[in-house]
Amino acid sequence: MRVISKLNLKQMVVIIVLFATTVSLSGRAQAPECTVVVSPEQSVQQAVDAVPEGAVICLSAGTFTEYITINKSLTLQGAGKEQTSLQKPPEDDKPVISIEGSAQVTLADLAIAKGDQVGLSVEGQAQVTLSRIRLYENFDAGLKVGDNAKVSLVDSQVFRNNVGILAQGSTLVTLRSTRVFNQDHDGIAIIGPAQLSAEDSWISSNNITGVVVNGAGIVRLQGTIISRNGAGVLLQGDLGQAHLISVQLVGNAFFGLSAAGQATVTVANSWVVGNGNWGLVGGDFSALEVRDSVISGNGSNPDCQQAKEICNGIFLLGNARLRLIDSTIPVSYTHLRAH
Repeated sequence: MRVISKLNLKQMVVIIVLFATTVSLSGRAQAPECTVVVSPEQSVQQAVDAVPEGAVICLSAGTFTEYITINKSLTLQGAGKEQTSLQKPPEDDKPVISIEGSAQVTLADLAIAKGDQVGLSVEGQAQVTLSRIRLYENFDAGLKVGDNAKVSLVDSQVFRNNVGILAQGSTLVTLRSTRVFNQDHDGIAIIGPAQLSAEDSWISSNNITGVVVNGAGIVRLQGTIISRNGAGVLLQGDLGQAHLISVQLVGNAFFGLSAAGQATVTVANSWVVGNGNWGLVGGDFSALEVRDSVISGNGSNPDCQQAKEICNGIFLLGNARLRLIDSTIPVSYTHLRAH
């Protein structure tokens, strides 16, 4: 591991260095002042260990190859998500960055990539804000959140991982103006009582599912596009919940949304259009409410056409229940059974 000389580190911690930045034309806020500046030839971990709570560690442009553990409140400020990259070193097999305990941490303007396991792991009661971050090409998950941690992604990108975001335990993951796309498996996986809230975001082109919920997970989506995934949203746990407002479930290869067990789904002011099979599927004892929405133009999958099925609209089976309020669906359904 590369190290900072004791003299340089002391100088950097004591001297407050102004981080040179400008306000962009888009109105991005000016970066905070730096407590310490670290270059790729130096150790981020040594700087993390040395600075006080609340410090701002500024990372210069370049690639940093080391594992970093953070258990205090601080900010890691990069030079830009295309300029500053944190990647795994050749040895070991653990997250590129691990955030633990009750730390309040901000990561901004950098990329976390190429981890053998996870790009960023957040556990304990940590509260983490990711602003203008790229998480990509991590073997397992780009972001893994566990225990009681809370993570907020703003104007960020998660792509080309096995799973983009994995949340389990009593966690909360919030997305705003963020893209989750091109994962080998699921875009976002919510396990147990974990919760996902996404606003004005785009979850697209993930090979298996855009969002999958196992157990009693809760998903709240607003102003978000779920498109071109293998399947849009899948609730396969007993007590999962999905609440969609002004969402576009469009162009997914199979269904737009499928709910099983005793899942509860509300869809309001949304479009469910152009999915390969059914727009919405309710099974077992699930309950679906669709309000002020359009469900149309689904069923383009050749399997539906060969079977001469009407794979367009809403498919209920088992003891699933449906409530339709002021919504538009095609006229003819052989598989629609409202209770």
